[in-house]
Amino acid sequence: PTNSPQATKLPVRLGVALLKDSDGNIILDPPISGSLDDPEFRVGRVVLNTIINLLVKAATSPFSLIGAAFGGGGDELAYQDFGPGAQTPLETELTKIETLRKALKGRPALNLDITGSYDAAADLDAVRELTLTKQVRFRRWEELRKENPNTPPASEIVVTPEDEIRIIGLFMAERYPAGVPAPTVDGTLPPPAPLYRPMTPPAPAKQPVRLVSRRSGRVFDSRVYMTPAKPKVEPVKPVGIVLATGDAAATAATPGAAPALTLADARRALAGGIPVTPEDLLKLADQRAQRVRDALLANGEIDAGRLFLTPPAPEGKGTRVFLQLR
Repeated sequence: PTNSPQATKLPVRLGVALLKDSDGNIILDPPISGSLDDPEFRVGRVVLNTIINLLVKAATSPFSLIGAAFGGGGDELAYQDFGPGAQTPLETELTKIETLRKALKGRPALNLDITGSYDAAADLDAVRELTLTKQVRFRRWEELRKENPNTPPASEIVVTPEDEIRIIGLFMAERYPAGVPAPTVDGTLPPPAPLYRPMTPPAPAKQPVRLVSRRSGRVFDSRVYMTPAKPKVEPVKPVGIVLATGDAAATAATPGAAPALTLADARRALAGGIPVTPEDLLKLADQRAQRVRDALLANGEIDAGRLFLTPPAPEGKGTRVFLQLR
């Protein structure tokens, strides 16, 4: 660094890193035209202006520079898009990964910061849905494992639509053992009923008594403390939950029958009760950043020491991973 007033504030190091190839050369192609016999013709001035323009572009749009040199693309190379709740980039982002990989290989002085992010609303609902799907798969895996101890891992289990409807119905019966109540004003189900209800109120505690012998009239100092009787509890027998795959109105339960819900209604009710903390969303953001880093390192041509994972923003900035060249 220098304190000279003539010193440029442009990112010279980044500009050099963007321009210097793997052989250490910087190749410029300035638009020079004119006659060397012309005393007003200045090659140095044209070259200097070209360098300044490149440094300005390095400061304002560095990804456009590498996009132009390594397969196309502009500022959209600065981020990777993800679906809600997803840990891997969208398929449409793979070409951008390839361009970035080529650029990092061709410009060995470049480093890259990788910052994950999340969308507080979209990711929250999606994470709950994905968690519920995993729970369904795990329940099916438990069923299969009872029949065959050599059942493959839960992640490899294929859950049929029939099994999903059945297992979601079981989950609903566990959560609402007394039956599904009427929806609230906003269309959601109220909190689940308790699994057990007291059948007999607890007896009041008795005061300690003194014992007196009828024959001698002797009073004994010992006391007998009567502990209150434990309340009897009786498990609530789960009410069968009927799930319908069609329209809820068309499949409404008949009078006296268990209420009918669509599979979507039941999943929504169950997913809404799955807790997702801010720390879970930050973890998702970190996982996304790690997946992008892994994708860039996949072919082994990039030094892992050039790719840096940075902490995600606590407030979230969307379902993206942001990249910064340096």
